[in-house]
Amino acid sequence: MIPDIADCFNLGILTKPHGVQGEMLLFVDADEPERYRKLEGFFVERGDRLVPYFVETMRPHGKRYVVRLEGVDDFEAASQLAGLKVHLPLDQLPDLDNETFYFHEVLGWRCFDAETNQDLGAIDGVRDDGPYPLLMVQGNAGEEIIIPLPEHVSVKVDRAQRCLTVTLPPGLLELYLPAE
Repeated sequence: MIPDIADCFNLGILTKPHGVQGEMLLFVDADEPERYRKLEGFFVERGDRLVPYFVETMRPHGKRYVVRLEGVDDFEAASQLAGLKVHLPLDQLPDLDNETFYFHEVLGWRCFDAETNQDLGAIDGVRDDGPYPLLMVQGNAGEEIIIPLPEHVSVKVDRAQRCLTVTLPPGLLELYLPAE
């Protein structure tokens, strides 16, 4: 059964053909790409649907992998897949500890200040396009609170309660919340 794209995570991208025999370069966008070095298959995003592909061979190549996919036997067939995103079902993500989280999993969770235990609001996104991720929180009074998450910031994850407790930088809340 082919899963819905909402039930998958983006593993990476098929960047380009490698040689003329149908092999391709696969960039795995993960903190530990070696976890995925023995894939049996994955789904390729083609338009608005996922298409399953089985992996015949896969070997490391620098920071990427060279993959040969079943049914992709020449340069032209590989070229048709170049630039397309690769997905795996969410249940293939490794389990995390109580200090790390997947960006997609915290959407809708509550965010708390570790110092005061104040409920800051609902998490409505995580931006990861700068030097470190930014937690986007919709505050309880409708304001948007942006919390930077460099590595030294302490985050406690409570999956059962669906909440994050974050040690905030001094003065951050005062930028967003009205004075009492």
